[in-house]
Amino acid sequence: MATAIWLKAIPLTLLLGGMPGSRSLALGIPDQLPDSAPVPATFSTKTALTTCVVTTAGVARGNSLALAGHFAEGQAQLEDALNALEQAAIPDPLNRACLMNAIGFLERQQGRPVFAVEWFRRALELEPPSDALLVLLTGNLASAYAEFNHLDQAEEAARQALQIAVRAFGPDHPETLFPATTLAFIHVARGNFEAAEPVLRRVLAQAERNWGASSYEVANTAGNLGLLLFTNRRYALARELLLKSLAGLEQNPIWAKEQIPLTQALVAGSYAAEGRRGPANLWLVVDQ
Repeated sequence: MATAIWLKAIPLTLLLGGMPGSRSLALGIPDQLPDSAPVPATFSTKTALTTCVVTTAGVARGNSLALAGHFAEGQAQLEDALNALEQAAIPDPLNRACLMNAIGFLERQQGRPVFAVEWFRRALELEPPSDALLVLLTGNLASAYAEFNHLDQAEEAARQALQIAVRAFGPDHPETLFPATTLAFIHVARGNFEAAEPVLRRVLAQAERNWGASSYEVANTAGNLGLLLFTNRRYALARELLLKSLAGLEQNPIWAKEQIPLTQALVAGSYAAEGRRGPANLWLVVDQ
């Protein structure tokens, strides 16, 4: 029986908080926001499960600990499993790379992107025979580089991940959404909103085709695009997308419990930036 490993960090979820210049677990925002933007924001990550064909009890324990938020303990179990795998007589580049990617992800979760980069690079050197894993590894490498502001390396890795995904799966496949979104937020981190917007619009259109208009993925992507437009003072267009995001989030309350009031606050902020109060129910959330 295969054991699920925490692999992917998709920068799709919008969160409100922090201060101008703060960095998030994913890619962060520019150090300087427009003067009229009253609400600084950061981006966090959404995780996904991918299966590695590793059946040891240690891997199962490590995965369970990681999913429960015990990242250091989970990482220790996964490193023990990796050491055992590397000492085996039969080469296993796929599962070794898969475990290294999971360990790198946990390094990121603990605020150590420099160490995460080393794990991702080490995994890529194994040339694992899986296009999906290569996309994940290269995309996670891009995100880790961006976390400590090595944006040139981050952009190169994100473009490489996108090229692998398009070549292996086609331009409209869901595998392309992770590297495309990563690339968009690297543009955001550079302050290049004009380059980020068309990428996010393409991702939104693809997400709607792949998962449907009411899906969590569409809600996240619409929210991120709305946040981008909000930051760029395009409040009416931002509000349209944020309301679209809110509708999808409210249909996925288990995943979106924290995001719903934050998105409502952004919608209220878009009215306020235009000198309008907006619906009373939005301000009930903001005033609490």
